[in-house]
Amino acid sequence: FAEAVRAVRLAVQRAGGGGYGNMVMVSSSIDGEGKTTLAANLAFSLAAVGMRTIIVDGDLRNPELSRSLCPKAKVGVVEVATRQASLEKSVLFDRATGLALLPAPPRRRETAFINEFVFSGAMRNLLSHLRTQFDVVVVDSPPLVPLVDSRALAEQADRIILAIRWDATPQDVV
Repeated sequence: FAEAVRAVRLAVQRAGGGGYGNMVMVSSSIDGEGKTTLAANLAFSLAAVGMRTIIVDGDLRNPELSRSLCPKAKVGVVEVATRQASLEKSVLFDRATGLALLPAPPRRRETAFINEFVFSGAMRNLLSHLRTQFDVVVVDSPPLVPLVDSRALAEQADRIILAIRWDATPQDVV
């Protein structure tokens, strides 16, 4: 697994030309294909080799990354983008690698606002700002088939990594 993550990291580094402010979106066709695991490990790997990296939980309807890595977070993507909270107070850091994490704290109920938020100018502006602060912005996005949210995030991405569950995801779905 670690070697596979290193291979993906190397591909991202080479494709980005060592540039500044690259945005990499990690998605999947459907749920359960390992996109969040891949996104988190890719971000940790990039940070471990000295790249200033932030991972953003872009799956606002099912924020598994936030539930797994920072279940007590109270503010995150939405609050920073709408200026209800500062980026500095909302980002969490891994001390060992320096990886920054901008969570999406789970909400008790889904609202029309959250369903449309990834398409907003506020979200676009936030991601543009993060590009200026970090070498790599990794976005853990929702799966592509059941939700359209990933399409809004994909429009801003420089690279898209698609996690596919080997010998399980139907080819027509991919």
